[in-house]
Amino acid sequence: MSNTSDDEANAVDRAINAVGGVAATTRAIGAGKTTVLRWRRLGRVPGAIECFKLADASGGDPRKIAAAPPPPDQDDP
Repeated sequence: MSNTSDDEANAVDRAINAVGGVAATTRAIGAGKTTVLRWRRLGRVPGAIECFKLADASGGDPRKIAAAPPPPDQDDP
């Protein structure tokens, strides 16, 4: 499980947690652990097939899972 709160977690992180964590997600959708961890870090699932598999397994919205997170605020140091 991730150590971010639900408010701070991205849609991919919430979907992974809904499936039961990284290991459960890898089993549910047939992706490797490093791939799932990369998706969590990116905050999106780049491939359409994988996106729909994760959405199906988690009950999440594929549009949110595929969407790139907003860029960081440029004013922050």
